[in-house]
Amino acid sequence: MKRKLINIRFVYILIFLIYILFEEQEMVGSMMYHVESANNSTPFRNYALFTFTTFVCICLMKRPWPRVSFSVFLLFMYSYVAINSIVHGFAQRATFLQYIGLTCSTILPLLTYGFSYHLANILTWKSIERLLALGLLVLAVFYVMNIRMITRNDLIDENMQEGSVYIFLMFLPFVMLFSNKKAQFVGVFLIFAAIVLSLKRGGIITCVLSIVAYYMVSFHVQGKRITGKAKFIFAVTIMAIIVGGLLFMNNIRGGLIYERFASIESDGGSGRNMIYAITLKMIQDSNERDLLFGHGWNFVCQDAPFRMSAHNDYLEAMYDMGFVGFLFLLFLLYNVLLQMGGVIKAKSIYAPAYAASFVIFLVNTQISHVFLYPMYMSVLTMFWGYVAGKENNRNSDKNRYFTKIKKSINHRMNHRSYY
Repeated sequence: MKRKLINIRFVYILIFLIYILFEEQEMVGSMMYHVESANNSTPFRNYALFTFTTFVCICLMKRPWPRVSFSVFLLFMYSYVAINSIVHGFAQRATFLQYIGLTCSTILPLLTYGFSYHLANILTWKSIERLLALGLLVLAVFYVMNIRMITRNDLIDENMQEGSVYIFLMFLPFVMLFSNKKAQFVGVFLIFAAIVLSLKRGGIITCVLSIVAYYMVSFHVQGKRITGKAKFIFAVTIMAIIVGGLLFMNNIRGGLIYERFASIESDGGSGRNMIYAITLKMIQDSNERDLLFGHGWNFVCQDAPFRMSAHNDYLEAMYDMGFVGFLFLLFLLYNVLLQMGGVIKAKSIYAPAYAASFVIFLVNTQISHVFLYPMYMSVLTMFWGYVAGKENNRNSDKNRYFTKIKKSINHRMNHRSYY
């Protein structure tokens, strides 16, 4: 029995490392996307994705799918997304390998949820913490290496905003769970610094709001009563740290961070106003069938004259997957909000980090993408799956404890009535 458990643990660790390899390949591919003279192919990406999908499916066949409402909703939603993508793939005459890659990509967030749900009860948090630290270190090393290679060879302007840094933002809720407070602080600070130095305004705003949400919920969960004066001092301290950090990093980047925020009105949010208007026009010009079921996964990028995504998950979902997909996305937001409310009400230790994950999801779906890109969405669903697995296990232990007490009381009552 013990040997079997060790084998299961080894398999889950191997699967997690394969997932990190996939994330690294996706990150590098994203970094090379805008580099015309660079080779943006990532040869291990499809192999890692297919291997991860196969292993997780085998593991989930041996273990039941999580019987919680949120996981059932995810199952229905991503089944629709996968079927929708396959049907539209037939219309575009995609190759067999493209079908496999598209299907594996679209269901990836669903698989990471189920995988992490069981991982929470197979490995200890200390082991998971080490795996996360190793994974983030690997991602950071490859990120720095590729940034240096790109800028050193003048493949892109060194002042270009680097979007692949968002992968670290998605891991932020996991870092917030680190048991060692020093490691937690260092991890959060490094992620914040990477986001700021990337010049991504949306990422900076999201990171700041998620940190604020984390501390607000943390105080609530700990039951600390804070006076008005203490709240003011806390708010001023947090703002001073954030502003000080921004000014320091702005100085490192030669004033570019300030220029990016100062130009929000003039550049329309990096052209988002124009992108939103064109995407809305494309939606309005769609026929009834496409309005209901969409045009296919990531088709705004293919059909729009600017060859870019909608930079808004709701507009993207409406065009790609139709009104049905748009409703699924709204219900996903509602379900995540419900789950967050549940862990906060229970004053769970995971509540502060869960609040941060909700802020990351909420803000980025409006000003960028989370739902559209599996490399980002799968990290968040992995976090939600881990929390669901831990909370379900805790509730099961509590129910077994109360059942045992109830049986003990009934046994004593029956024993007394006998005499």
